[in-house]
Amino acid sequence: MAVVSAHDAVAAVEDALVAVLLNRQIRQQLQNGDDLGLPEALAAHLRNPDRCDVDALAAEISARLPKRANRGVGRLTTSFPNTFQAYSQTHGADVAPVFEAFLVSSQSAPWKPVPFAGLGPCLEECFARWAREQTWADPGVVEHEMLSAVCRALATDPDPAFVPPAAFFGEPGHWVAVGGEASPMVYAAVHGTVVTGAVTPLIAGVLRREADTVLAERFGVTVESVVRTSEAVRRKGLLRG
Repeated sequence: MAVVSAHDAVAAVEDALVAVLLNRQIRQQLQNGDDLGLPEALAAHLRNPDRCDVDALAAEISARLPKRANRGVGRLTTSFPNTFQAYSQTHGADVAPVFEAFLVSSQSAPWKPVPFAGLGPCLEECFARWAREQTWADPGVVEHEMLSAVCRALATDPDPAFVPPAAFFGEPGHWVAVGGEASPMVYAAVHGTVVTGAVTPLIAGVLRREADTVLAERFGVTVESVVRTSEAVRRKGLLRG
């Protein structure tokens, strides 16, 4: 039988508590007698409305989400203006159902909305994962708005209290991402400054640290030309190493 470390045991309890707070169906499972892997005494405490009104706490978290403004980013509605506009054009002005559907989705699960829940992806990345799968949303627009928002967050707080999306590479104070395939764009947070804009496919490859020989063959240029491009990008402060 596998031995579970104390750290993993605590993490499992934290994950279960977050799930209880965010998902109505899981709260119902708890009320129906499923301890959800929680210690028996804690599960019993959560079921007792005289001791802990879990539904009220969950409702408060849900109500606060539309108003939640992260440092350097703002609210989801301001970070994803075109995404929310697309929803409103087909579903009406009330966007509350967007937040409700997101909170109960599997994509919201990795987000850590409460301090005790540990380090995980930011709210914007989790929301983007969910929004990309909605028929009313344009995945390309969602991706652009997410990368722009995270870039601003990383410029404001270079050593963030979340795990940056996989698209970003670098280190505190120097984060760079490249989005888009046909029309690539750079999203950089360098020493507190946000740098965004369109780049050529060759520069996109350089920023992604693809091999010089691979880029030379793909774009029909010499390796020396790729090296010169890399040096120019490095002088702009977008490439390290």
